[in-house]
Amino acid sequence: MKALLAWLAQVDHPLEDVRRRGQIIISVMCAIFVIAVIALPSLIFNPKPLTSGAALGLGIILALIVVPLARRGKVAFAGWVVVISTAFIVSIPMILRGESGYTLAYLLIPVLIAGVVLRPWQILVVLAGIWVMITVLELSFPTTQQVATTGGVLTHALLMTFIGAIISFVNSRITVGAFDAVSAGQRTIEQNARQLAELNASLEQQVQQRTADLETALVKLQERASTQERLIDEIEQQREVIREMSVPVLPVAAKVLVMPLVGALDSERLSRLQENALQAVQRQSIKHLVLDITGVVVVDSQVAQGFISVVRAVRLLGAETMLVGVRPEVAQAMVSLGLELDTISTSATLQEGLQRIHNYN
Repeated sequence: MKALLAWLAQVDHPLEDVRRRGQIIISVMCAIFVIAVIALPSLIFNPKPLTSGAALGLGIILALIVVPLARRGKVAFAGWVVVISTAFIVSIPMILRGESGYTLAYLLIPVLIAGVVLRPWQILVVLAGIWVMITVLELSFPTTQQVATTGGVLTHALLMTFIGAIISFVNSRITVGAFDAVSAGQRTIEQNARQLAELNASLEQQVQQRTADLETALVKLQERASTQERLIDEIEQQREVIREMSVPVLPVAAKVLVMPLVGALDSERLSRLQENALQAVQRQSIKHLVLDITGVVVVDSQVAQGFISVVRAVRLLGAETMLVGVRPEVAQAMVSLGLELDTISTSATLQEGLQRIHNYN
């Protein structure tokens, strides 16, 4: 039964208000269908059962037509069909009998139905139309002196109260359902608000944790950067010491300096050789500079030109340069390069070169 009612209450329309009114129309038509079925026994007390039976039959047919219309989303059209058809169905017995009588009271039914299926301004239109119908029917089919039997009046009174109760029940159920929907929506909103608050608290906690982790990582990174910077400074100092040691300047006598050279000489060492030599000559007023190349493995054109540049620069400062420790293969390589070495004083060993300088002085 619940599955059938749920299926009947499905209205195919995107707007919530239209779906609500469509469900009301379906409920009203189901109520009319039930009322028509229940009212069938009252035909026994009716002096003209065919007219009332026709009205009840039309009510059943109307329910079978309007319910599919409402379910398909044609709610406004279905509402007007219900109201207008109900008014004519109620009027049929009076027209067929040729008298109005107590049946005029049944025109309350279209007004009640309009109250639950139409918009407020449309209800006023329906009420005006019903008043016009009552006036026309009463004038066209006046009430006779013998209105009805006692059983008929009682039956119709019971039916009217039952109809009013059914329509009021439907309206009440709809109102309760609306309030239940509002309450459910409010509970859903409150639940979502709680979940949102919990989510915000969780996010804040996560943000605080991430912030703390980032601050810790930043401190470690700063410490690492400071350590790295200190290591770079130490390495640079060590490199400076190594560069100084790669081109040492040794005083061996008054006004005499010896610069022992070991290993390969590149452009950087040659530049530092010239720089250290000139600074030492100028600072100590040196007269003789001895370049000991015993430990130099290879002398190419670049190295030889570097020696010549040192000799010329030192001579401009008033000192003489002597090249000692020239091995045979180095001498052969320097000669094969075609370099002019006549201006450079040479000696086989450091001891011999120092002796010559001593004898010269």
